[in-house]
Amino acid sequence: MKQRIFRNARIVTADEEFTGTVVLENGLIQSVDSGNTSVPSAEDWTGDWLLPGLVEVHTDNLEKHLSPRPGVLWNAHSAMLVHDAQCAAAGITTVLDSVVMGDLDEGGARCQTQHTSIAALHQCRDEGLMRVEHLLHLRCEVSAPDIMEVFNQYVDDPLLRLVSVMDHTPGQRQWRDLKSYRRYTERNGRYGDVEFEAMIAQRKADQQAYSLPHRQAIVKAGRERDLSLASHDDTLLSDVQLAVQEGVGTSEFPTTLAAAQAARDAGRSEERRVGKECRSR
Repeated sequence: MKQRIFRNARIVTADEEFTGTVVLENGLIQSVDSGNTSVPSAEDWTGDWLLPGLVEVHTDNLEKHLSPRPGVLWNAHSAMLVHDAQCAAAGITTVLDSVVMGDLDEGGARCQTQHTSIAALHQCRDEGLMRVEHLLHLRCEVSAPDIMEVFNQYVDDPLLRLVSVMDHTPGQRQWRDLKSYRRYTERNGRYGDVEFEAMIAQRKADQQAYSLPHRQAIVKAGRERDLSLASHDDTLLSDVQLAVQEGVGTSEFPTTLAAAQAARDAGRSEERRVGKECRSR
């Protein structure tokens, strides 16, 4: 039996903070007590913090390493290892790596990295290179024409824990303000007025044709597999009501106070629905 003892640590629990001692056996916590210990082999933490690992259920940090600047795609294996190191340095012990399915920007970085990032996630885990536990979060753009083809490739991935349904069609949810949307879309190049209006019209046409049936199919697939589900960028009360009717348990980044309050009143808690399925180590 391998035992480690930490003493003189500033311990944080769910209810209190105190200076004390933690005993681990074979990597599992056996006891947490206030006060010191006289065991000679105990490691002295000299008052440093000792607290539970954090669970990150939505991070775009991997994307930043996969595409560090416009037009640049980095090696996915290397990007995953740097992302993993940063998670560990931040005190995160379980992370759900967010991967966008169905990018609206044709030929954009997300289209080019969605498959390589998931492959790198599996490869780095299999090679034992990860410092923390990495799982998968699929962010599904329901208005994208090809979303179901891509989603179905990964819905049974053994690392998948969370599926979020999102709709970034301009004119609603996060992008109600078209001026803000235009500024965002022009971060890598400018649109002429005619080109911009044509793009808006195409996005809205795609939403009308695909958004609802794709959302229904993705939610159904998630519920059949007992996956945690999230609704992204809820803005109106009707957005929250739709998610409640669907049995979607998490309101992910509500964009208005009214939507956030409605989600809380409905008991849609990210920590309750997702956190219980992840473990810190």
